[in-house]
Amino acid sequence: MQRNAKNYTQLACAWIVLLLILVLARVNHLNAQVSTATISGTVSDLTGAVIPGTTVRVRNVETGVARTLTTNVGGRYSAPELIPGRYELEVTAPGFQTMIRRGITLTVGREAVVNLTLQVGAVAERIEVMGGAPLVETATASVGAFISTQQVTELPLQGRNFESLFYLAPGVLMITTMQPRTRQGAANVPSVAGARARGYEILQDGESIVNVFKRGIGSVTGSSLGTEALAEFQMLTNTYGAQFGGNGFVVNSASKAGTNSLHGSLYGYLRNSALDTRGFFDPTKASFRRFQSGGSVGGPLKKDKMFFFANYEGIWQAQPQTRIATVPDANSRTPSFPRAASPVTYDAIAEALAIYPRPTFNFSPIAGTPYGVGQVTQVANYIAQENYFLGRFDYTHSEKDSFFARSIVNLQRATAPFGGGLGLALPFWPARDVGSNYFNTFTWRRIVSPTLLIATRASFSRPLAGSYGESVFPALQKTFPGAGRVDTQVTIAGLTALGHATEIPSDVGEDRYTVASDIMWTKGSHTLRMGASIARIDSHSFRPNQGMGTWAHQSLPDFLAGRVFTFTGIPGRPEQYPYRDYREYAFRPYIQDDWRVTRRLTLNLGLRWEFNTNPFARHNTLHAVTDYLHGTRVENVPHVFQKNTNWRNLGPRFGFVYDVFGNQKTALRGGFAINYEPPYAGQYNSMFSVSKPWEVFIARNPTFSYPIPDFTVAQSSTAITVGHDWFMKGSPYLMQYNLNVQHEIVESTVLTVGYVGSQGVRLLTRREYNPPTPTFDANGAYHFATLVGGRIVQNPRLNRNFETLGLATNGTTSRYNSMQVSLDRRFRRNVQAQVNYTWSRCIDDGGEPAGSMSGGSSPTIWTNPFDRSIDKGLCYFHAKHMFKANGLVHLPFRGNRVVEGWKLASIVTASTGVPFTVSTGFDLSGLGAGVRPDYVQGCKVHVGTVNQWYNPECFTVYPPGTLGNTGRDTIIGPGLAQVDFTVMKDTTIRESLGMQFRAEFFNLFNRSQFGLPVASLFTAGAVGACTASGAGCARRRADAGQITRLAGNTAGRQIQFGLKFVF
Repeated sequence: MQRNAKNYTQLACAWIVLLLILVLARVNHLNAQVSTATISGTVSDLTGAVIPGTTVRVRNVETGVARTLTTNVGGRYSAPELIPGRYELEVTAPGFQTMIRRGITLTVGREAVVNLTLQVGAVAERIEVMGGAPLVETATASVGAFISTQQVTELPLQGRNFESLFYLAPGVLMITTMQPRTRQGAANVPSVAGARARGYEILQDGESIVNVFKRGIGSVTGSSLGTEALAEFQMLTNTYGAQFGGNGFVVNSASKAGTNSLHGSLYGYLRNSALDTRGFFDPTKASFRRFQSGGSVGGPLKKDKMFFFANYEGIWQAQPQTRIATVPDANSRTPSFPRAASPVTYDAIAEALAIYPRPTFNFSPIAGTPYGVGQVTQVANYIAQENYFLGRFDYTHSEKDSFFARSIVNLQRATAPFGGGLGLALPFWPARDVGSNYFNTFTWRRIVSPTLLIATRASFSRPLAGSYGESVFPALQKTFPGAGRVDTQVTIAGLTALGHATEIPSDVGEDRYTVASDIMWTKGSHTLRMGASIARIDSHSFRPNQGMGTWAHQSLPDFLAGRVFTFTGIPGRPEQYPYRDYREYAFRPYIQDDWRVTRRLTLNLGLRWEFNTNPFARHNTLHAVTDYLHGTRVENVPHVFQKNTNWRNLGPRFGFVYDVFGNQKTALRGGFAINYEPPYAGQYNSMFSVSKPWEVFIARNPTFSYPIPDFTVAQSSTAITVGHDWFMKGSPYLMQYNLNVQHEIVESTVLTVGYVGSQGVRLLTRREYNPPTPTFDANGAYHFATLVGGRIVQNPRLNRNFETLGLATNGTTSRYNSMQVSLDRRFRRNVQAQVNYTWSRCIDDGGEPAGSMSGGSSPTIWTNPFDRSIDKGLCYFHAKHMFKANGLVHLPFRGNRVVEGWKLASIVTASTGVPFTVSTGFDLSGLGAGVRPDYVQGCKVHVGTVNQWYNPECFTVYPPGTLGNTGRDTIIGPGLAQVDFTVMKDTTIRESLGMQFRAEFFNLFNRSQFGLPVASLFTAGAVGACTASGAGCARRRADAGQITRLAGNTAGRQIQFGLKFVF
């Protein structure tokens, strides 16, 4: 212990010294100032000899801002921290002609290598050369893609959502199976090269702009506004530099800046269902309206010195959502259904039944009963509004000092008719979602010498999100009375649930305070970048959870008879405290050395430390189970985790680039990196979100009956449950590696072919730490329940003082391997195009703890807590094949205003389906309803129709108390394919004023993008009818295998018109 303490002390001291060297104060979030670009190279004569002492003047053509450099003894120059834009170089040296190199365009994050060759002559002699920087990347080994300004503004984007451009990069998959929680962001989220869909970074001007849940920007409209304020961005998907954090995927963007000319735009986009096709599951064409408008303006406040830029964008929409609800049929609503034990209970059941709408389509009756279920299509409008403001100010005080400030305000509100998209299918419990994001950053750049630059940044951000609901039905307001509670939830296996989502109401937010500093230093053949940040993160939450409780039933017959399987809720204890306030600090020192070993070989060497302090609650409100096997109660604890293991979060970076022929036309590139993902506030907020002492009341097969009694204190005969693993064993991390060849096949066109892989370690999943005590048969098979009188009785739990302890923990691993091929043609001769293909395979041994990420299609908890190997299977975001293409064409028509100015743009995407897991649908094993069934050997599973995607007869029940033999994520769902298309017409009104009209067609060929089918196979059989073989234990669901909705955020063909004025 003393040795470990000494090591930690020495390590801490080393980093503190580095912080002092870097002139740092307090900071917030993860990253260095990386929204700029770098230009570097070597100056030589015609014989190849380097020319030391050469003066290189780098000038921004649009703003006039210039920087003067001097080449070192190796003839090298480097100009980091340049604002993206058009540049020219003026190169002078005694005895040589002066060279002017024009046509260089620097993009965000680009490290352009521009080598210069001077000719002997007088300095007064000037020679001008046109030519941009070579496109083959010979400075860094990072893998990714670049999105230009033209692509941002001209490609067809649904809702003008720039996040949809993420999916144009190789290896990036749109997860459409997730259940979008609108307060966390209604848009789909990406999985990138084997990384999970949380913890990635979206940077704008060097500041993180992700929401509190680390799940994208988080707009309730499903769009990320501000596209008109976005200059360009790059996506880094593998082995990027140590100046970046994130879980292996970084979006590095820059906002637009003012220039020496006044410029701006005024625009509006209109969507109306009159131009759309009917959705596949819509009984009639639903009404849809959206209006999106805004404007931007930028220009000089003082020529060559001071500039401004401002942008506003707003959106209002009423978007129909369609759900197919499974409801009781007419026979289930008559007095002929079996009466419960008492008339009072019978009346309460009838009152709840009356909430269900009448079905428009009936299935066959449930086997052995006179009643059954049917389906009804429900359509309701998702109404949302969002306003986005951005302001930017740039000031160049001198050639040595420049300043930059940017502020974003994003305000959102929405009414989600189906409870925030949490899998509910009845529009009776709408969620009122609100969000507000504030992002502010300030940067000072100081050029100390031609080879040394320091950039210091301060930031403050405040992302907030909340979701609220109202009590609606008196029949669901009987339990746990109290202020702020909403309707009880009633779940019935095989039917649509009644009541609010369990996380309503809730409110989560963060205050992030940041100061960071970066040093860029060119020394000989080394380009060093080093820096650090110290972050203070204050987070808060209000999450009372569960409303008035949740009643769970194993079948419709059980519900009609008043038989409850479990009741779950949070008692109305006087000490209940649903508010939480946390504080933590994040330290992010790094060093990166890009070493040009020879004129052909460059090494990228880096190290990053991802350290977070152990979060604590400001009001000492944390409680946890500190002994899973023998503990008797929850205990007050000082921190979120027992130990802080983040000290070891050292992430190395290594990359190499070899210019094969020395002409910057062909490069062999490869690298390795480790990226850590320390727990974030939105994650542990949900773990510690309930009462004090922290507990959830659970009763199994409760003896009390309907109507739901008014509890104030949990019964002493029941157990409690919690949801947090206090013994987290270190931060999750992702090891990345790649090897690729990049070649410029023709001018402006680069082909890249390579291998990209990753391995996830200590990934989050859930594990049952208090399972039923297992017994074993003669074959060594596990048994978690026994059969008593034809009923399945769960074995006593290991610790009888608690109920389930299905806790979020980090014990999962993953492996991803892929081949990626991409062709990138920069805009030339009126054409720009990107095409890429990815073949991949991803395997892990546990799903994410949040089921909403996979849409409930993949287990969130290890099936057998004693043997995780049986959960090894495909990742829930595995897609074997992905193809993407996008392009812009400026038609070369010449003549008058009618025929000139026409443009075409398109995005084409296609991918195979993602896997899902079938489950029994009721508790046959004693471990819960999500356990997998037995597979019937030799049966052909795939059918491939909407009414039956897979054959449910290929799966059957198994002996009660044991486990089925079906693997996890073994069935592949429907694939996706879509073409979006835009026609644009630019018209010049006068020299400084133009107009653009555009017509955009989304899903041009009206292909239905189907979601995953119903994966639950059975409901519980008749009471007392279960046998040792499994016969009589279950009734097969009539809708098993049926597809009932489209994939997330997809629709039939939709048409949008836009009008934009540019000056």
